[in-house]
Amino acid sequence: MIPETTQAQSKGEWIDSHRNEWRWAITFAFIFVALTWLPYLMAYAIVPSGMHYFWLLGNPDDQNVHLMWARQAADGAWRFKDLYTTESHPGMFVHSLMLAIGWLHRGTRVPLHLLYQFTRSVAAFGLCLTAYALARSCIATIPARRLFVLILCFSSGFGWFTWLCRSMFNINLPLLVDVSPELMMPEAITFLAGLVAPLAITGMALATGIMACMMQFTRTHHFKFVAYSVILAMLLGNVHTYVAVALVAVFAVWWVFHIIWCAWLQHLRLNQTNFTGNSLTLAGVFIVVALAGALGALPQWLAFRADPAFRMKALTPTLTPPVWILCASYGFITLLALIGIGIAVRTRWHALPMALGWIVGIAISIYLPVSFQRKMIEGLHIPLCLLAAYAC
Repeated sequence: MIPETTQAQSKGEWIDSHRNEWRWAITFAFIFVALTWLPYLMAYAIVPSGMHYFWLLGNPDDQNVHLMWARQAADGAWRFKDLYTTESHPGMFVHSLMLAIGWLHRGTRVPLHLLYQFTRSVAAFGLCLTAYALARSCIATIPARRLFVLILCFSSGFGWFTWLCRSMFNINLPLLVDVSPELMMPEAITFLAGLVAPLAITGMALATGIMACMMQFTRTHHFKFVAYSVILAMLLGNVHTYVAVALVAVFAVWWVFHIIWCAWLQHLRLNQTNFTGNSLTLAGVFIVVALAGALGALPQWLAFRADPAFRMKALTPTLTPPVWILCASYGFITLLALIGIGIAVRTRWHALPMALGWIVGIAISIYLPVSFQRKMIEGLHIPLCLLAAYAC
């Protein structure tokens, strides 16, 4: 028997360790958000006399569209119109995040631009916490968990190298997604999304939260994590529908890898659980969460069907570049992820089916024969960073 004093001491040490982990994650989240504010403060500091700064950096087209929706919400609308067209259309677009910003502006009179940036900050903070929650459900050691969050928030690709070759040595290398004006995707890079794209960083935080909850369910079989995933999926379906579409493919591929993984472990006589029952339960959970995402996306689908202005905007061509461009765009993370896969197979890492399902599911989505391919890339770098951290 273990003495009660020893049990109490062990429990106390576990609680202290748990608190210290989350204290680090929260502190890092504050630092990350503060860093994203530095360019805004620098821009504000150099505003010429007699002019006003509207707290935007880069890509004003998308951000002003979002502010247009929030302004309509502040004026009492809950179905939004595209005010950048003179074509008559019913205005059926519903967006919960912009509704919240608009209503908050109406209640507080805080300028919309500042509320928009406050939303970006909250989402970036939330991503840091959901990323750490994902790491805790996947990675055993605290240093590797922290490394994952650091890599996720600050990594980029080889775009700097191609830019350097073009600008300084006149070598005409192709530009990559982290620097190319034609291919720039905040959804593909955490820091860029946290810097200029409230919608993208919100979608990233929600998707990471869903995956963290699903991993917790696979480990504990507590259905409260399914309930959390359902809520997050409904929000994701409405706030960033493209990501919810890709998530369906991720779940399907994850389930396939789960079956292959369990069959392999049973072949090695390392898995004594109810293989069939667990697989069917997981499939049912995936279907429930996917349906929740579809329910959240229902207003967007109705608007797509009935509103020609919204349909034309949604179908704007954003095609995915070749695979080698994507691999180079993620740089050393791609190489480390490949090493991580090898180590994960050798050590029989329990999170490998999820990580591979996430990568392959999004890879399939971004090459589907649709016009908005590239918009579904959000989150691809998250499992790559997870595998890279595991490799280290």
